[in-house]
Amino acid sequence: MNGVRLSRSGVVYRTKGVVWALSAIMALPALPGRVEAEIVKYAFIVDSGDWATASNWDKGSPPTNGGRNLVYIGSTGEGRTKGTATCIVSQAGAVCDYMQSIGDMASDFGTLIVTNAAASLVVGATFTMGRNAGSRGEVYQYAGIVSNGGVFDIAMAGQGAYRQFGGTHCMGGDFETGTGAGTYELARGRLECAGDEYIGHNGGECTFTQSGGTNVCSKICRIGQGAASRATYNHWGGDLPATVLVGVSGGSGILNMSNTTINSTTLVIRNDVSSMGTLHGYGTVPSVRMDGRTVADGYGNATDQTLTLSYLSVKEATYTYTSTHGWFAQNHGRLLLPTKAFANPMCWGEGNTDANWAQSPGGVNAPLVNAVKFDFTGGSGDLTGALLASDHGSVSNGVHKPVSVWDFNGPSGFGTCTLTIRYDDLKAASLGLVESELRVYQQVAGRWRDITTGSVDTARKQITASALSPLSQIAVFRPPRGTTILIH
Repeated sequence: MNGVRLSRSGVVYRTKGVVWALSAIMALPALPGRVEAEIVKYAFIVDSGDWATASNWDKGSPPTNGGRNLVYIGSTGEGRTKGTATCIVSQAGAVCDYMQSIGDMASDFGTLIVTNAAASLVVGATFTMGRNAGSRGEVYQYAGIVSNGGVFDIAMAGQGAYRQFGGTHCMGGDFETGTGAGTYELARGRLECAGDEYIGHNGGECTFTQSGGTNVCSKICRIGQGAASRATYNHWGGDLPATVLVGVSGGSGILNMSNTTINSTTLVIRNDVSSMGTLHGYGTVPSVRMDGRTVADGYGNATDQTLTLSYLSVKEATYTYTSTHGWFAQNHGRLLLPTKAFANPMCWGEGNTDANWAQSPGGVNAPLVNAVKFDFTGGSGDLTGALLASDHGSVSNGVHKPVSVWDFNGPSGFGTCTLTIRYDDLKAASLGLVESELRVYQQVAGRWRDITTGSVDTARKQITASALSPLSQIAVFRPPRGTTILIH
């Protein structure tokens, strides 16, 4: 949210992520020469009914706008009695100044349903769901238009769920998640946000699932922003905002995809050093800066699936990187990174530099997990490479508890090739393997050949090997141990 949104006596007043005490707001002096509009609070008072029906409101008429008219759907606050209520908007002309709460106090449950293409709801300022802890608010938009001129807060302190199956939802301010738990589902239609989208903010939690439609954000879509904030964006279809940051300012964000293309022009996974961002699933990502985790995951499908990163920016050299940051593949997944032009050294999953390989996990610009450095003597040609899940169909037979498997092609004609691998120490531990016993193998003429050179550097989590030409599948695993027979 940018700027200050003022209100008095019961209307939300906040700057970025801060809600001010109502008593302090009410104490503000009136502006000279200005007459403040009277606050009028409208409560929906039937179990289920239409917005346009006058008798469904405690004031005996539907709300109006142009002043400071507040609407409560599902509220027992301030003597209101209908804690559970469903309000239906079935025609044009529904208006108010503030949607003060859909789901107000603890145990209150408010529902708003927008039913058809002719229906419209125009809220002049803020739109709030799940206002207090223990409350719950839901909106079902099947068609029509819903708009608000200020902040849209999907879960101020309670729970909120907005399910859009069509129509247009317009926000004049930011998309916010308060300290509660919010859910937004975009199946069809268009979401338009004139401000920033804070999906998971203020220490709250939010899950945004897009299976279709278009999400248009005029500024930045931030998935998981702020300390203790958690957010998941499930992209199963449709168009994403142009700029998406996953993991911002100490928050944790996950961008899931399933056979989709991320059409954002700017995508950053882990926007700053204090955050965690994850790209997960399979499909195509035309461009990304990756400083967090990328996991190629087939989601348990019987067939192999590929996550393709068409363009990869070099990671931020001032960040620290641990064993949780890097490249991973599971459940028939295959992670294909961009082809790299010949250089010496050259790296898969890292920039072509030697300096960062001297760092241990947790160090500044330490190598990402499962990155591989190549030092050639002679040779030429581009490098293509993919990280394979251990159960991927293309993995050659004979691997034993593989920590990681890569499939490399080119360059060729080199005299020697020294590999330095930042192995996955957390995966090795999960398999019950001793790091010092790990070896590097290359698939040569139908069998796995041990190409390890030297001992495992368990401090830097690195292992070196001497690869043979032509490059092929490379794997890190511990050789199987023989069977001991005791004769008495």
